Amino acid sequence: MIVNVGVLQFEFNITKLVYLAIFSILLLFGKFDNTMIKPVYLTLMVVYFYFSFMLINTIPNVTIFNDGTWSGIFMNPNGITIVAGFTIILILLNIGESRDKIKLRHYFHIMFILFMVIMSGSRNGQITCFLILSMYGVIKYKLKTFVTVILISCVIILFFFTSFFNNINLVEFTSLRLLVWENAFDSLKDNLIFGVGNDFYNLNNRIQKFPDYLLFATTSYSSFIDYILFYGFFGF
Repeated sequence: MIVNVGVLQFEFNITKLVYLAIFSILLLFGKFDNTMIKPVYLTLMVVYFYFSFMLINTIPNVTIFNDGTWSGIFMNPNGITIVAGFTIILILLNIGESRDKIKLRHYFHIMFILFMVIMSGSRNGQITCFLILSMYGVIKYKLKTFVTVILISCVIILFFFTSFFNNINLVEFTSLRLLVWENAFDSLKDNLIFGVGNDFYNLNNRIQKFPDYLLFATTSYSSFIDYILFYGFFGF
């Protein structure tokens, strides 16, 4: 986490401070007491989701990307989804521990989070939230029929994907990420142990070493690849 937020490089930005604030909760408390879950998730809801929604409606030119995706207080729409998965898990834990018969407010919070995730346009975020809720349903309610439906759906989707795989332009399908990843791993070949450094995507390096069609890439658009690229095997 220290490497991620840039303490060692004295490099901070709002997004990194947001992540630091969230995960510091886990570091400080180690294990959530039941009475702590609710105030923590309510704080996340107010600060990261409702406040983002307010900013999106008041200053859309700053909080909405050109393609219409919502970023809120984050520098990138994917930031919403990272906090979303964490918050949904806390809400589900609170539902499980709550003695209140009326739990509509919990479900309202979840629906609002899902709405924000959809508006963020993050496909990974949508899949992640779906998997979290699916796992909760299976574990909590032992929905064997639900599991069967999911498995059948996965088989159908896999069949559909493989049948039309040859007709898919992978570069377009991955929103040019495939080209970014190829460039990242090509650059990593000679620096497998310690990586290429976390300044790989700064503007000067991109201008000097990147082809013109990759100048837009300010990250690899994958946190996992970023870790490997910046810090090599050690980072991985």
